[in-house]
Amino acid sequence: MQQATLAKAASGCGQQPLILQRYILREIAVPAVGGLAILIAVYSIYSATDILSDAVAGRIAGTAILQLIGLRTLIAGEVLLPTAMYLAVVWAFVRMDRDSELAVLRASGVSLGQLFVPVTVIGLIAALLVATLTLQVRPWAFRTTYALEEQLVAADPRTIEPGRFYQIGARMVMLANSNAQDGSIRDVFVEDRRGDGTQVIRAATMRLVRDAQGVRRVMEFRNGTAYLLRPNLEGDRAQQFDLLRYAAALVPGGGAQNQRRARTTGAIALSMQPKDIAELQWRALLPLSTAMMALVSAAIGVGRPRTSIFPRLIGAVCAYAAVFNVAALARTLVEKGTVSALPGLWWSLLVPIALFVGIWLWRRRA
Repeated sequence: MQQATLAKAASGCGQQPLILQRYILREIAVPAVGGLAILIAVYSIYSATDILSDAVAGRIAGTAILQLIGLRTLIAGEVLLPTAMYLAVVWAFVRMDRDSELAVLRASGVSLGQLFVPVTVIGLIAALLVATLTLQVRPWAFRTTYALEEQLVAADPRTIEPGRFYQIGARMVMLANSNAQDGSIRDVFVEDRRGDGTQVIRAATMRLVRDAQGVRRVMEFRNGTAYLLRPNLEGDRAQQFDLLRYAAALVPGGGAQNQRRARTTGAIALSMQPKDIAELQWRALLPLSTAMMALVSAAIGVGRPRTSIFPRLIGAVCAYAAVFNVAALARTLVEKGTVSALPGLWWSLLVPIALFVGIWLWRRRA
């Protein structure tokens, strides 16, 4: 019987405690890998529906679909991996309790500390993987995604969908009502928020090309009007034109938030802007939270003897939601400048620590 084997491993000496730890590691690793595969599959299908709708409309080439799905999955990995690990630890101990294996281990003199040794190993491995994802892989995936999307739009203006607003660079928005097979788009509206005001351009047609260096996107407008609006100054201007060439710097992903996500961790670390500080601390916080949540999930999963497993499952979900919602709140406060770099996001780690200590003390009295 499996219970008898566990009892022998727990009550012996020498290599037998290692057998017990390997058993628990296997019981956690198998559902963790399986759960991660399921989460990746579900997320990939969800991403594919959005990407395929763009592909059907002609905005994304078929060769880029798998690339974009893979990149988006890598970006989500920093959340999918901790979730799979957390649920796997809870399920492993709930399953062992349901099959009376935990009762056998307790009767054989195995302490909570011994049960948590393999969990700590799993937590540290998961934390290292999450650190790699959040510090290195995620920014690279964002940069690659934005660059690919820029190339897809810039390579063929005919893929621009009529009636849809497009972000170009960090400050420009464009709307076109139709496009033509010759590569031009028609009935164009562009708004560019510049330092000296807002530039608005209405034109009959526009061609979108890159310059020789591929650094700037050159927009060639024909038969339209350019407006320079300066609400805080006098002298708004309007000018009719037959041909107007307008260039905008190509910033992958457009908005400031996207630029921040795509920047390397080293570049973010040099900034003193509140939003950059929040982004940097979030990248560093996730691995630490992952390691702590492994211990919290084990403490919840072990349970008290002769208690139902369902309250533990509900408690595990509530604890997970509480920890990451508090972390998200802490990030928002830092981004807005309400909370300074210290304590920054670090105080949110007190939540999983408090959960673990509280549950640990409660279990020891069981």
